[in-house]
Amino acid sequence: MNTTYRLVQTPEDWSSAANLRNRVRTENPLTPEELQNSSLGRPEWAKIERYIMVVDGVDVGYGVINDPFWFHSRDRLEIVIVCPAAEHFATFFDFLFDRGIELGANQLGAMTFTTRPWEVSHIESRGFTLVQRNCESAVDLTEFDPKDHLAPLTPSMRILSLPELAEEYPDTWKQMAWRIEMDLMSDVPLPEPFKEEPFEDWVIGLDSPTAQNEASFVLLDGDKPIATCQLLPNLLDPSISNTGLTGVLPEYRRKGLARAIKSHVLLWGKARGIRQIWTDNEENNPMYQLNLELGYRKKFDWLFYSLSDVQSLAK
Repeated sequence: MNTTYRLVQTPEDWSSAANLRNRVRTENPLTPEELQNSSLGRPEWAKIERYIMVVDGVDVGYGVINDPFWFHSRDRLEIVIVCPAAEHFATFFDFLFDRGIELGANQLGAMTFTTRPWEVSHIESRGFTLVQRNCESAVDLTEFDPKDHLAPLTPSMRILSLPELAEEYPDTWKQMAWRIEMDLMSDVPLPEPFKEEPFEDWVIGLDSPTAQNEASFVLLDGDKPIATCQLLPNLLDPSISNTGLTGVLPEYRRKGLARAIKSHVLLWGKARGIRQIWTDNEENNPMYQLNLELGYRKKFDWLFYSLSDVQSLAK
């Protein structure tokens, strides 16, 4: 068996990478353009290499080793692999593990799902420790009516989509959207502490050709953004969507505002023909309990692993 790895560079490579990914990530298939644009705004210092694994001339896996730049930990790299066939995962993982050491990482992260126990087994056999578990759940909008959960807002509050925000605040809407996301992300459970992404990097993704800003919403109290909820409608399958960041500033919590904006967004999606919406939450995050109340049902868990002092393994 002849195994090689090639860097993802050409349009054909991106098409192959998306096809391999979508055979595993059936709940969230991406177009080649979306996959390629997913790293827009990445700082120049943040390492990233994308590979396709080739066995006897056939593309069998897509993998990424990259610096999760939102952690700002210059010696940490993450391994993410999609291999439709179980038999190829361990070899591909070990290749990226060694590549991480070559790139100077002293800490490696890895991610997989409870639906892929052979990946769990190999990652743990390499010494990785589980550091976070996220519950992936989905709501069937053909059976769940968000109107039953719409919560009233105070007279000073309103929910605007990003295009509506841009129309009302043409000079500052991008900064407003960035600021509320950064403030909320600092409170999201993550495997490593979050550090703020510079506006000039973040805004590149907002202007991406595949961005769907009309599906992102901000809750304002007067002129102040206090909450956000984002849908990511699927470009390949209009009947499904994923959820981006949903959150409320700490001083506005326990007032039903997360339920209010999330129900608003679910109703928006249902009116546009979306039948199923997926999301993930850290297992102890109160947002997970709210999602269950809003009709979401658990499908599987994401598993996040970490391994420290990996440079010692090269000695």
